[in-house]
Amino acid sequence: TLRRQGVDVVDFGAGEPDFPTPENAKAAGADAIARNLTKYTPAAGTAELRQAIAARYKADYGLSFGESEIIATAGGKQSLYNVAMVLYQKGDEVITHAPYWPTIVEQIKIADATPVVVHTRPEDGFALHPQAIIDAITPRTRAILPVHLYGQCADMSGLWKIAETHKLPIIEDACQAQGAEFQGTRTGTLGAIACFSFYPTKNLGTYGDAGMVTTND
Repeated sequence: TLRRQGVDVVDFGAGEPDFPTPENAKAAGADAIARNLTKYTPAAGTAELRQAIAARYKADYGLSFGESEIIATAGGKQSLYNVAMVLYQKGDEVITHAPYWPTIVEQIKIADATPVVVHTRPEDGFALHPQAIIDAITPRTRAILPVHLYGQCADMSGLWKIAETHKLPIIEDACQAQGAEFQGTRTGTLGAIACFSFYPTKNLGTYGDAGMVTTND
């Protein structure tokens, strides 16, 4: 209503590009249809797609992912959901921290596991204190899920030692942090598994929605 009245409204809702789909992307889609590339593809993505993703990450970030280490998804949320359904079981607990994307805890619940949320504080820059993670660990803890937000890595220095001591996998929510670094190490290689989003407003934007899971385990 306000826009129709000529008011300049700033939208803080879910973002999308403010430009039309580029001509080369539209041409590639039309060409795929013309070549009858319209059938179901492998759940992890075609070999060509995974090779292209690997090449992009190598060129942009210097990361070397093999084709077998990449699972293409429809988006970041599906990446995190896939990991939840594979790793978590009823009775498990998964430690994450706030602030986080709202669906993270719900995906943990869908897998019949329990999210354990460690709260961070704005007055100390939302720092993730290792002792808070240690205090949250129980015999039922299955994984630690740090969230890299707004292109900034979570403080991983304490998490690595905790994960090693307690033999817990680290699952990175790197949906908003492609190419970010912690102490010289890129996201996607800071834990056992990483989940990425290629949504247009993320820092590795595509012209539609997509994502991936990376792991060498």
